[in-house]
Amino acid sequence: MTAIPSVLPDPDRRSPPGWVPVRVRVPSDALDAPALIQRLKHAKTGVEYTDFVIARKGDPEIGEQEFRRLLERLPPDPHHRQERVPFAPAWIDTEGRYYQLLWEEGNSLRLLRDDGVLGQCSRTDFQMLFHPFLPEGSGRNPRLTEEYPLDPGDTRVNGNMRIQDQISG
Repeated sequence: MTAIPSVLPDPDRRSPPGWVPVRVRVPSDALDAPALIQRLKHAKTGVEYTDFVIARKGDPEIGEQEFRRLLERLPPDPHHRQERVPFAPAWIDTEGRYYQLLWEEGNSLRLLRDDGVLGQCSRTDFQMLFHPFLPEGSGRNPRLTEEYPLDPGDTRVNGNMRIQDQISG
């Protein structure tokens, strides 16, 4: 039985965007001491100096007294940045949103949605909600079967998207 989309595709939406904004986590080793303290404070309650030392791999640039002063003064902040990345979708869901496969690892797939949200899926879940997206004028016929058989080398992979609003990395 085919699932009915909860939201119909937007009729004015003819093609996906060529670039999308993506929220990216700044690597901890690229943060200065105050910014790292803000990230630790955002990530957990009861942050201790040992958490800071562990995050700095045993080589902290400030002492415990300075750490405590900054911890008390600074607000929590996850320290993400926005980046615009090229977007070349190969999949579309039942609600008309476009997806690009970023990479595969075992049975887990990492996808980028047309609004810049990153997510993960398994190969087995994807079949109910996704089908290949072929841009207009591609000359290819999207004749699909129930299981969307693909060539083994094809990077468009089956699986169902569970969107994650937070990016971990």
